[in-house]
Parts: sequence; C-alpha cells; structure tokens
Amino acid sequence: MAKPFLILESIDARKATVADTSRATTIARLVIPPIRFKTTTRTAGGGVMDVDYHQNRLQPIEPAMMINGFDEDLIPGEKEQWTLAAQLRQRKSGAFVPVRIEVEGVIVEWTPDEADPAQFNGCNAIMREVTHFELIIDNKEWFYADEEEREIRRMGKSLMSGRRAALGS
Repeated sequence: MAKPFLILESIDARKATVADTSRATTIARLVIPPIRFKTTTRTAGGGVMDVDYHQNRLQPIEPAMMINGFDEDLIPGEKEQWTLAAQLRQRKSGAFVPVRIEVEGVIVEWTPDEADPAQFNGCNAIMREVTHFELIIDNKEWFYADEEEREIRRMGKSLMSGRRAALGS
C-alpha cells in the first residue's frame, strides 16, 4: 500500500506555557530542523573506503521561524518552551493531519529585515541550546529527544535503553 501524500497547509508557533500566543496569522515560515546523528569516520589502513559510523548522539537541533512584523517574544536570551504546529492534508482523502513539535531552547539570534518600509517583511529568529525536542505527527510520537532524561526515541522505541542498561542506570 502506498504511503499517503501529505500537503503542508498551515503553520503556527506559540509559547508552550503562555496562553493566547498563537502566531498563525503572522508567521511566514517555520523551519523544522533536521534530525542528524553524529558520525565517526573510520579509515582502515588497508581498507578500500572510509565508513561513517553513526553514534546515538544528535547534532544540535536548531529550529527557526520568520514572522511578519515585529514580535517581542522573539528577542533572544531566555530559555523557553515553544510549540511549533502544522496542519497537513492527505491529498486523496482530504483528512487533516496534526503536527506538533515541542521544543525547549534559547532564541539566540533575531534578525529584522532591511528597514525599507516598501520591502519590510518581518523578523527571523533562530533557536539553539535545544535540550528537549518532540515530533508528533497524527498523534503518534515520531521522534523524541531529551538531554536531561538521556533519552532518544524513534517511533516510540528507545534508542538509549541498551546504553543505560550497560551503564547500570
């Protein structure tokens, strides 16, 4: 059976702990960050190729957004929890599919567009120091990572349980 074709139709970004902070009417772009594992290259002296072995450690996760106009919540410097949301539509059935990303990190960069009123679009913000990240699509956990819990899950399955057991924790 073919996988459903999902079309992105709507996006939002809001503070997870503050009511009425939706940006559904002002957000222009949401950058869902790539999930990349660290790798270690092994070069065998008599081998014929290098191999990049993956580690169960993630490279930094860095979501970003562009907002039309100015937004005081995007001024950098404080660790905060954000909910990044999207709505997908299944092309054939027309069914709506919710997407939620729960993220905790620090907005570290705020960049306004050039100040020409004829061309001003908005401001860009980048989040770093991300210590918690959840990706939930259609109410299913696709990916979960938490630095303090020392946990990474893919489709609900722990990738770290063997490591924690080996460490006796």
